[in-house]
Amino acid sequence: MRKATLFLLLAIAPVACSHDDVAAISRSAPAGPCSIGAAAEASITGLATYSELPARVPNAPRNAPGTRGLTLTCLTPGAGGTLLTLMLPALSAGKTASPGTYHLQRPGDHSFDERSAWGEALLTVSAPARYLAVGGTIQLQGEIDGILVGSYQVALLRGPDVDPRYPEQQVLWGAFRAPLALDSAATRP
Repeated sequence: MRKATLFLLLAIAPVACSHDDVAAISRSAPAGPCSIGAAAEASITGLATYSELPARVPNAPRNAPGTRGLTLTCLTPGAGGTLLTLMLPALSAGKTASPGTYHLQRPGDHSFDERSAWGEALLTVSAPARYLAVGGTIQLQGEIDGILVGSYQVALLRGPDVDPRYPEQQVLWGAFRAPLALDSAATRP
């Protein structure tokens, strides 16, 4: 994710998280609502945007679909907040993301197809612990008028460089209604 997008989310987090009417989010909004929940914890509301990017999928077969990717970010407020990044790397340029189920897996998994997704999370933004997705799903309702709408459930493993005092595994879930990031919208044809 670009630093400008992260800064924007951090700057408006205290204000935008108080909105109750998620259906009122427009494609020109700087961010939309998302939620992150974990076992034995209350779900927390955060801010979400998505960006478009050229898709180059490492270790994918030569004939793998896609020339466009989407990166969704959800950030919960505060120094102890979580930054969740979900990537749909095998979409076709010029087309919206198809509604349905996308399966989270590790990058480079040999079962990669157009319904594959990647993910990672930084737990506690002030002292980040990086977790990588090893399974789960994204239920995408679609890209609706410039807004990415859906829900997710993701299983994560602690990264190899993370302090072993952090839990080895995490499961996060939630929903999102994310407009296209301002820096991505400026480069869209």
